[in-house]
Amino acid sequence: MQAARDAPEIGSLGWVYTRPEHRGKGISSCLTAVALQWFNEIGGVCAHLGTSNLIANHVYAKRGFFDYHHKTMRYLRPGLEHEKYDETLFANVGPATIRLASWCDASRIACLYASRHPWFIKDYQEGLFCSKSITQRRYFSVPCSILGRAELNEGAVYVMETSDRRIVGSANINRVDDNAQAHVAHVEFLVHPTHFGQTGELLAIALQRATDRGARIARISAASSDEQRIEAAEAAGFHCTTVHADQFIAENQNLALCVYSRNL
Repeated sequence: MQAARDAPEIGSLGWVYTRPEHRGKGISSCLTAVALQWFNEIGGVCAHLGTSNLIANHVYAKRGFFDYHHKTMRYLRPGLEHEKYDETLFANVGPATIRLASWCDASRIACLYASRHPWFIKDYQEGLFCSKSITQRRYFSVPCSILGRAELNEGAVYVMETSDRRIVGSANINRVDDNAQAHVAHVEFLVHPTHFGQTGELLAIALQRATDRGARIARISAASSDEQRIEAAEAAGFHCTTVHADQFIAENQNLALCVYSRNL
C-alpha cells in the first residue's frame, strides 16, 4: 500500500503475491486486510488497484474493493458513497498550484489517470487510451513508468495540485533519445475537465523546462477527437505537422493520430 505522508487520502494497493505452494491459505486476503487497516489509520479514504487476475479480483472484492469504470478496482472507507465521492474528488476549489512531481505523488497521479476523461489519448507514450472498448488494467505502474522515464531521459513531471491536496493535472516531458534526436522533446499532459482552464499554464511551465534542458523542438500527440487537447496545443503555439489516418479503432470509430510540433 502506498500513500503520501502529507496527503494520505488517496492510496494504491499493488503487487500482492503469494508463492504458488502457499496459495489457497488466505495469505493474500490477510495481507490486504492489514494494508487497508494501516491505510485507514493514517487517514486514507480512497485506494485503487489494477489487475486482470480474476482470482485476485475475488480476494480484493472480499476486502471492500469494487469495479471502478471497468478499468481498475476501488476501495472507499466504510460509510462513503461511490457517486458522492466522485463528485468531490476533482472538484474545483480554486486555482491549482503547479509544481515538480515527486515519487510521493504516485498514488494521486495514478488516481487522475484512472478517472474518466473525454480525451481518447491520456498518454500516447504509455499507450493509455480512454474508451469503453479498450480494457486498461494498468494502475500504479502508470506513475511509476512516467516518473521513472523522466528520471532516465533527463525529463520532468509536473503536477497541478489543489488546496485540498488532490492532483488534477499532470504534464511530463522527455527527450526522444540522447543522440540524433536529443533536441526533440515529447510532451504528454492530462488535465481533469474541472481544471481545463489552467492547461495553458501547465504547458508553459513544462515547455520552459524542456527549453532549459536544451530541447529545440517539442511534440504533442492527439487523437482527432481530442478537441480540447488540440485546442490547448494550438494555444501553446503548436501546429499540426503530421496526420496518420485511421491510427486508432475504438468503439466502431476510426480516429486519426495528429502530431503537433513547435520550435522552442
